[in-house]
Amino acid sequence: MNKFILCVPAIVVLFFLSSCRPSAKSELNQHDIAFIKKAKEADLAELKAAQVAASTSKNPRVIAFAKMLIDNYQGELSKLNELHGSGLENNKDSISPAHTQYLANIRKLTGPVFDSAYMNNELNNTETVLMVYVNAMQDKDDSLYSAAHAATPLIQAQIDSAKNILGSLKK
Repeated sequence: MNKFILCVPAIVVLFFLSSCRPSAKSELNQHDIAFIKKAKEADLAELKAAQVAASTSKNPRVIAFAKMLIDNYQGELSKLNELHGSGLENNKDSISPAHTQYLANIRKLTGPVFDSAYMNNELNNTETVLMVYVNAMQDKDDSLYSAAHAATPLIQAQIDSAKNILGSLKK
């Protein structure tokens, strides 16, 4: 399963969109459009997962983390929807079968088992996204270079937060 498609943190995509938002003289290229479509689907899925976490978890740190993601993903989805008039056709607001299965699986969990599964998923996916952006920084001509360069510290902060929460869950 392609973990990049499973989670594209909203903060990361916010930086990406600010760098690829077309001006009056430019249009989104096919690479940007494909990335935005994947981001929209992933953001919607992660928003739903965070909503499950906020309502299912009893751990205040997991709930706060999920609520932060809810705010981020709602804002991100609004920004992605704004791009429809800029060359990105409106694709349906649905999530992939892999995301649907993940949501079904975590909805069956409760308590510390839920918290660990949810936070581990967030950590693993975010680490994968970090590697994608580090790789994008290798080619300064890549359209994602400036976004990747700006976003990597934020991605790392989300990883650190998830690790801290997971560490507290294991105690």
